[in-house]
Amino acid sequence: MAGLAILASACSVIRPPGVAVAVARAGKLALSLQIQGRIETRQAWEVRSPAAGTVVALAVKDGDRVAAGDPLLEVDSPQVKGAVAQAEAAYRQAWSQYAAVSRLQGVDVAGLQALLGMLEQSFAGVAAAARAVAPLLPPERASLLLAQVDEAEAGFARAKEQASEALLRAGASSSQVLVALKGTARANLDAARTALDVARDQEAALRVRSPGSGVVALAPVGGPSLSLPGGILGETTQGLGVGGGGGGSVLAEGSHVSPGQLLLTVYDDSGWAAVGEVSEDDVDRVSPGQKARVSVAAVKRTYPGVLRSVAPAPAPGREAPSYRVRLDLEVPGEEKGLKSGMSAEISLDLGETGPGVLVPDSAITGDEGRERVLVVEAGRVRSRRVKILGSDGVQAVVEGLSEGERVVIDPARVKEGQRARAVGG
Repeated sequence: MAGLAILASACSVIRPPGVAVAVARAGKLALSLQIQGRIETRQAWEVRSPAAGTVVALAVKDGDRVAAGDPLLEVDSPQVKGAVAQAEAAYRQAWSQYAAVSRLQGVDVAGLQALLGMLEQSFAGVAAAARAVAPLLPPERASLLLAQVDEAEAGFARAKEQASEALLRAGASSSQVLVALKGTARANLDAARTALDVARDQEAALRVRSPGSGVVALAPVGGPSLSLPGGILGETTQGLGVGGGGGGSVLAEGSHVSPGQLLLTVYDDSGWAAVGEVSEDDVDRVSPGQKARVSVAAVKRTYPGVLRSVAPAPAPGREAPSYRVRLDLEVPGEEKGLKSGMSAEISLDLGETGPGVLVPDSAITGDEGRERVLVVEAGRVRSRRVKILGSDGVQAVVEGLSEGERVVIDPARVKEGQRARAVGG
């Protein structure tokens, strides 16, 4: 009996240790890219103040549904009214002078020189009226107007120079002088008309209408964040792409506003989107048209989607650039639980890779281009060089293995050449 015990003990000592393995199998691998994102309405329109002033009429409240073109609010702006009055006065003077010059048949040199001086003084008033409107406009429109004023000044200067040369060259009775003067008066009148049109357009813009159809969310007048209507858009502005933070009273009649200040946002809730970011390393793997699945834990639903755009994401202070992706979602018309700002898990379909041999991702070791796996063969751990065709982070498709080989799942636990006994698979 003692001999049997010793024999059993010896057998247990020499028995190879068990090593967890997975059996390699032939196949293809569906690849995907997982990113964190959030839900948004498919389209939104920010409505900003057209000028400094006071809201004298507010036709909507939080959560109201509006159609494109519906009146939203009206701003009273003394500066805009003053600019319109100044532009109207400059236009009346320019028109009067243009009409007077057009009727001229002949005037002495002194009279023509005096008239040229009056036109120059009138144009200075026109330019001042145009520049008075510029500070009331959003920056882009203000820049455009000032560029037009500069162009008009250059045109007036050319016309004045031609008139002055004609006076010196031809004398009082020359038809060339009158033609040049009329050109100068015309340039003055055109500049006055432009200034008046811009001022009146700005006055009309004080009566604000909805740029699209959807649900209204009023902005606090003390900050850029939104007070969202309940139900449709949820209870948080986080991730809506329209600012956040701050506070203050919600926009109301009597609120004082500044040019370009966010007043409200109209959200088109007839369609839904998901947005997220991909890294610089992954951006070459995604492109518009790719299909995706978007899971929203808050409503316990997964929606099919299509990638619509890939664009650089703002990254102040961030070392590595990232890219913003936007997907259109297919949401049933009866869906009621989805809200803007909800967290989402986005799985982008990157297609299939293979055919090859499927192995656990954890089984692969080695530097890029020198990857290998360990297999258990004839009671020993052997090394195999492999080429990775693709990986989803869980499994990889490789070349260099045969179907049915037993691949070591955790190669860090064993050494090449050691005795081993395959377990599992």
